[in-house]
Amino acid sequence: MFKEVSPDLIVTDILMPEKEGIETIREIRQESSEVKIIALSGGGTHPTGLDYLQMALELGANLSFPKPFKISEFRTAVAELTSTLTLSSKQEKAHNKHRCGLFLFLI
Repeated sequence: MFKEVSPDLIVTDILMPEKEGIETIREIRQESSEVKIIALSGGGTHPTGLDYLQMALELGANLSFPKPFKISEFRTAVAELTSTLTLSSKQEKAHNKHRCGLFLFLI
């Protein structure tokens, strides 16, 4: 689905029933180094012993948030991450997808 949608920003939880966020981040980074990723987790450690949020950052997430988090901090993070999108990237996406602005994909 990631390839079909071409999002600017992906927000993923780490622990999910169908697919782990860690695996999701790995797969996204294999496809794109440009899409921004925010990882969310209520805590815990991966079987390797690493903290889930630290592992997410090491695998390529741009930011991580422990749950619960303040929505104002989350909004600020989204604004900061998306402010780095180049105008040419926005224009290309608008041309290719007949849309403009931020495309947010929640996993």
